Amino acid sequence: MKRSNIHPTYDSCVNISITNVNKELSSSIPTEVTTRLNAVPKLLYLDGLRGILCLIVVFSHCLLMGKTNHEESFSIFFRPWMQHSPLRLLVAGEFAVAGFFVLSGCVLVRRYFEHFDDNRILFSGLIRRFPRLFIPSTIALLFYFAILHFRPFYGFNQCHEIGEGSVDPEKINFGYVILNTFGQYFWMPALYTIQWTMQVEFVCSILIYFLAFLVTRSFIYRYRIVFYAFLILILPVVWLATHGSIPRPVQYIQPFAFGLLLSDLDAGGYLHFCHSIKMYWTILINLSLILFTIYFGSYPVFNTDVVNGSGTLWSPLGWMFGWFWISLGGFCLLLLSIISKNFQNFLSTNIVHFLGKISFGIYLTHYIILCIVDVSFVQWIAPHLGRDLAVIIGLIIFALPIILSISYAFYLFIDVPAVQIADWLYFIIYTWQSPSQIDIEEDGNARITIERKRNGVRLRIRNLTQNDQGTWKCLGFDQDGKSFSNTLQIVVKVPITFISEPIQYAELNSVVLIKCRVISNPSAEISWFKGQNRIELLPPNYEQTNDGLKINRVSSTDNDIFWCQADVVETGESKDYQIQVVLAQAITSSKIICSSPCAVEKRTATLICEASGNNHLIVNGLSKFIVRENRLIINYVDQTDSGRYSCHAFNDFDQKGQKTEYILNITIPPRLSPIPQIEVNFDENFRSKQVGFICRVERASTESLSLEWLYANNTPVQAIDDISIDTTRLTTQHLIELNFNPIRREHHGNYTCLAKNLADAISTVAQLIVRYKPIFIEPKMTDIYSVPNYRTIMKCQIDSYPPPVIQWVKMIQGNDINQIILEDNDPQVIDIFTKQIGATLYETQLTYNPSEEDFGLNFECRANNSRIEKHSITLQRAEPPRPVRIPEVKPNSNTIELNIQPTLEFGGLPLLQYIVKYEQVGVPNSFKTILFPVVSNQSQTIEIKSLQAASLYRIQVAAENHAGQSVFSTPIQAKTFSGEVPQFSLSNTSCLDYRSCLIKWFIVYDGGSKISQVEISYATIHGNNKVGKWSKPIRIESQATEYELKDLKSKTNYIIVVRLFNAAGHSEEKIRITTNLISECKIGCRSKPSVLIIIGIIASIILGAIIIFILLILNRALLTHYNYRNPESSPAIGRRATDDE
Repeated sequence: MKRSNIHPTYDSCVNISITNVNKELSSSIPTEVTTRLNAVPKLLYLDGLRGILCLIVVFSHCLLMGKTNHEESFSIFFRPWMQHSPLRLLVAGEFAVAGFFVLSGCVLVRRYFEHFDDNRILFSGLIRRFPRLFIPSTIALLFYFAILHFRPFYGFNQCHEIGEGSVDPEKINFGYVILNTFGQYFWMPALYTIQWTMQVEFVCSILIYFLAFLVTRSFIYRYRIVFYAFLILILPVVWLATHGSIPRPVQYIQPFAFGLLLSDLDAGGYLHFCHSIKMYWTILINLSLILFTIYFGSYPVFNTDVVNGSGTLWSPLGWMFGWFWISLGGFCLLLLSIISKNFQNFLSTNIVHFLGKISFGIYLTHYIILCIVDVSFVQWIAPHLGRDLAVIIGLIIFALPIILSISYAFYLFIDVPAVQIADWLYFIIYTWQSPSQIDIEEDGNARITIERKRNGVRLRIRNLTQNDQGTWKCLGFDQDGKSFSNTLQIVVKVPITFISEPIQYAELNSVVLIKCRVISNPSAEISWFKGQNRIELLPPNYEQTNDGLKINRVSSTDNDIFWCQADVVETGESKDYQIQVVLAQAITSSKIICSSPCAVEKRTATLICEASGNNHLIVNGLSKFIVRENRLIINYVDQTDSGRYSCHAFNDFDQKGQKTEYILNITIPPRLSPIPQIEVNFDENFRSKQVGFICRVERASTESLSLEWLYANNTPVQAIDDISIDTTRLTTQHLIELNFNPIRREHHGNYTCLAKNLADAISTVAQLIVRYKPIFIEPKMTDIYSVPNYRTIMKCQIDSYPPPVIQWVKMIQGNDINQIILEDNDPQVIDIFTKQIGATLYETQLTYNPSEEDFGLNFECRANNSRIEKHSITLQRAEPPRPVRIPEVKPNSNTIELNIQPTLEFGGLPLLQYIVKYEQVGVPNSFKTILFPVVSNQSQTIEIKSLQAASLYRIQVAAENHAGQSVFSTPIQAKTFSGEVPQFSLSNTSCLDYRSCLIKWFIVYDGGSKISQVEISYATIHGNNKVGKWSKPIRIESQATEYELKDLKSKTNYIIVVRLFNAAGHSEEKIRITTNLISECKIGCRSKPSVLIIIGIIASIILGAIIIFILLILNRALLTHYNYRNPESSPAIGRRATDDE
């Protein structure tokens, strides 16, 4: 049993059958490990690969049946397009054999490379290798000889080759056959053609064991790269050394060397990187290996007529050391099988795995079946259908079913017993020992038991657990009675399982461990990422530990999703777990708040527990309480609910949390005693009477208790107007007094006593009734003006309690004898309306249509509430208004505006309209009258329109009301303007530069009216005075007399039009200008300084300065020379200088 076999377990019951078979030493039998589900034990896929290669050998031999030569014309399968292309891989028997050899070289020593300190593995394989190959091959050789030699209808000459073409069929007898069963492994050619590989398998197996032993020695292991390089290149080296004459043993060593390298790489874990790289790299590597396998595997080694390889896909390789190339193809195929999970799954399917189990039987028996089918069917049907079609039909219908059936029987009755006999030669198992050194007893009811079989002892483990993982020992004795032990390493595959909370809390600016424990077998590599974009977390702030991720300093950005990712390199399994990190803090500042008002009797009380940090609250109290989140609700509070309450606040981050207490005191809302009503008769002659109210609290909590008096409009009562408030007994007796001393009629009304405390506010009303005589309030006028048959309105306001009876009385002679009480049915009464406008205030209105006889009479407003109050209004006849004044006159071309100001005396009635009378002076029959309604009694402006221009008018104005018309005002005269358009001229136009020009104009005469608008427009002039498109008019202020045109084109002729508007119309003037590059205009352009002139001036200044400097130097030089020639003059100069000093 291979020590390092890992059996993935997907069910609780696993049967591990120990058959003493070393899988690496078997060419066809897989290790018998079964599970309840479709688990694929490691390396079982290699059996499937062996089955596929075996089918290729069958196809190749099927096409070669019947001929001893290989001419091109023999079959389409030997045409160049078939044999010299990658399609040849389908029938490349030599590639399949090379694949067998690479596979054997890999499997034989893989277990030893995993435990190269145990040389017994090599010794065991070496002893069992020969019987493992000898027994099946001997049975196949005897069967071959019996069928093909004793059948009378078949002769040896019909088969492809006998003894690899080196044995005379006539000399073959049974003794030769018996000798060949042993001799073909050492010195004799194989009598059964296909068994030539047995000698290669056996001899190269011994060599591979020896090489594996050398590689693991310390003096070679450190230089094994050089060692493997020599083994891989042994074929090219020998080919070069022998000048192309390569011995056959050297050719066959080459694929075993490739297998030895792969075994070392796989056992050392160097090929595991393929399970952790990116998907696209994996696909690229797999595709490359597939292409290399097809290219090198289809390399033609045998049966080719092309010597130099020209004209084929392998032209770059030529025909040099062909076995190297097909061995390299086998190496690529086996490497693809090891690193590709998809390919392994295909090779582990039931049908492919079945082919692998019986592959040894297929290889040893297929040739015999093909020979029989070729003689009995192909030779008979080929003349009718053609040899190619006959071969295909014979293979599918006859050969394959027979081969598979016989091979399965061969596997059951020959192959498996041969393996068991080989194992028996080395050791005998007697018991199993668990990893805890406990011997397993034979008990069929136990979970772990042993079952003794004819060829060994089976270990059965039911309901496999992770505790069963470890090294199990198989103990026994060999033939010499010496004890031995073999070990089986059971690794229970545990899928990736995360033990972690999905939500974890972290305190800001603290060190925290995000816990994520991963259970898996094989062990998983843990990686951490953050956020939806999976940002990789890097030190120093993030450190990965065995239990999770350590954050050295939590920041606000850590309030995010963290991903704990586990990857198992050996199996390719990968899972991630999402953890939401929530910023939290320890519970602090816990408190209980009672929402105001807190606990009011017979109401609902609510206690709110608050604490910093995300928390979960538990409120302790009586059973009647209702808890909702952090609120405690008490329904229908009474005195028994007073007491101590506690709140425990905690969260997932701070499980301990904090506890806080609150003492609940029940607050009783105030209750007031009723206040009796007070009723007083007030008399102006007796004002010394005093009254008052007392507001008393019957029951209430005294904390924050207050009492106050309010008016009916809820404003506080002020201690004014003989009102006083007494609060001296508020604290002791819980009452407050409101006193009126003396009582007045203004004190009548309702007064509210308001009591408040923490629980509630309640009020009661005290009613003070003061009976008093009606009092006239307004209007204060005693006269009202009107005219006959004009509606007259008389008003009267009265203050009274109780409510009065109000009447209007017409006094005919000023005494009570001749008085008429007016009512709605009176012919002259339009309406009598009375309403209450205040608590004790009433208003009455009389709408009356007076006659001529009513003027001078008194109309009396009379109020009676058991006491009478009267107010008289005299009806006077209104007069026409006084003459108006005209302080201002504004004439225009066709209109005249008048500012009319009426006098303050307008006869007692409002003005209705103004009457304007005007005529054109000197023009007969031009008299006209116009009426203008009065807008207000203030100054008003009216306009007389449709007048003649330049004409003189005489105007008079009168005012009118319902009483008549005033006299006309003093005549005034006003003359309208002439009505001409403005007259102006354009002055010189100054071009400021080549892009703008300043346009100026002078107004000669405004035409008699104000200039209202100025417009300027311009257009370009092209060619022969052709005017282009006019610009949009530019409107400028009416007072402006100049305007600068901008954004003009250089060196362009323009025509400019200036228009002035007034009431009579507009006038215009035109001017032409020309712009150019030097900013010159045809008319009065401003000159711009020339650059050349400026440069010339500057150069002249500099040149003049230089000339003056040169003259000064020359003067100084000449003066010095003169003094040198006349030294006697020098003292005089010196003396003069002295004198000057």
